[in-house]
Amino acid sequence: MTVNLTLKEPKLAGYTPPKPFGLYDDGAAPHEILRLLLGSVNVKEVSSGRLIAINSNSFRQKSRRMCNPKSISKFIFEGDLTLDEYEHFIKNLSSKNVDYFKNLRRELTLALVAQKDRRYTESFLYIYRILEMIAVAFPLLYATTQSDFKKISRFPEIANEQ
Repeated sequence: MTVNLTLKEPKLAGYTPPKPFGLYDDGAAPHEILRLLLGSVNVKEVSSGRLIAINSNSFRQKSRRMCNPKSISKFIFEGDLTLDEYEHFIKNLSSKNVDYFKNLRRELTLALVAQKDRRYTESFLYIYRILEMIAVAFPLLYATTQSDFKKISRFPEIANEQ
């Protein structure tokens, strides 16, 4: 399927995020996905030249268009990772699953643009495809961070203990 959309930096107050926190060659798809969800990316429709501002924070937080990597890392990981650790995390994550994260980024971009254009059924279908993609991958990602597989199978019990 040919996608007619490309991500663009909004260059808010002249700010351009440094590599690997930018877009495409200057970025990493997992971070770009977060930026899409945080409303800090514009989308250009290549054939028409139309620029679509994806400026809604899908996390429903007060801050909008969060594009500073330090702020994003602090928001997502609640300050548990330094910026260097976050950079290492996204580089490592995206290098192992390049096509997966590019496809996820594409589906999310299509969903957000359809939502912005009030094509809600179409947007829902893209979101459904995203859910299918992450339903398998994210539990595997979690499992790879654990050294004790018994602990993984007890996850609901452990969550209730805390």
